[in-house]
Amino acid sequence: MATGTTTYTNEIVQDWLVSDTKYLMKNIPFEHGAENQMVQADRYAKEIHKKMPNAKMYVTGHSLGGSNASYVLVKNDFIKGGVTFENPNIYPNLSDGLQAKALKGDYRNRLTEYINLNDGLSLLNRHTTEIGRVKVMYDAALPEGVDYSEDSSKAVQFIKNLLNRAMSVNPSLDANLFLEALAGSHGLDRYSFSPDGSVQTIDDMLRKNPSLTSAMLHQLSQSNVHPQSVIAILIKSHVLMNTGRKFSTYAEHHMQQIIRKIEKLDDKVDQSVERVRSRYKQIVGFGSYDQLTA
Repeated sequence: MATGTTTYTNEIVQDWLVSDTKYLMKNIPFEHGAENQMVQADRYAKEIHKKMPNAKMYVTGHSLGGSNASYVLVKNDFIKGGVTFENPNIYPNLSDGLQAKALKGDYRNRLTEYINLNDGLSLLNRHTTEIGRVKVMYDAALPEGVDYSEDSSKAVQFIKNLLNRAMSVNPSLDANLFLEALAGSHGLDRYSFSPDGSVQTIDDMLRKNPSLTSAMLHQLSQSNVHPQSVIAILIKSHVLMNTGRKFSTYAEHHMQQIIRKIEKLDDKVDQSVERVRSRYKQIVGFGSYDQLTA
């Protein structure tokens, strides 16, 4: 399969699609079947902990490495914390016991996952429960929307066939976004990291640019993200907040108009009372009529 291709392509086909990512696409439990990177990572972490039991251990990883890091964290309480980038969600690949702990939120204080709406790998399995605290990174470069359906190259067609088979069992898989990631749009060079290690998130951007919300909502509708996932709730919450602010401004504007009309009405009533008092004085000839009210 790899004849005539680069080492990079060989890694994509053999390592990602044929072996390890297959577990994530088809939601196969990591502990079932043949050896894989996730099981190896767990074993490696245990070996380090055995050699240095008092060491504070943290994990991090990008893409498939992020899934490895996430698995190491949920399997081992001695891991203090972890930060991952653009990795598929591993909840469907966990045992029943670990899934139960994830549902209770046991890992959210220890694991932060940075993902991207433009990336087919980081959106994988986001239609299910998420185990960490998910932050959506802001990527100014929207995907170009390349359609690979007409690509006749053997490599692309081979990968597409694998993806099409996987899509039948995984509703979160977007073949075009996945292929764009494989083509090179999956790196971290798109993001600007602050000196403290943080990155600009969609949450930050939507707070500063309310007009961006509708564009992100449209982008969300084009992906296979579950409507009740963390990402969807994040964007929709900004839609609600922006709508609330607009309604508040609208209501305040109209309330001010009503208040001004009421104040004018008070003036008219006072003027009417004064006219009536004056009329009484003219008819009767005396009296202040100060008890006369509206």
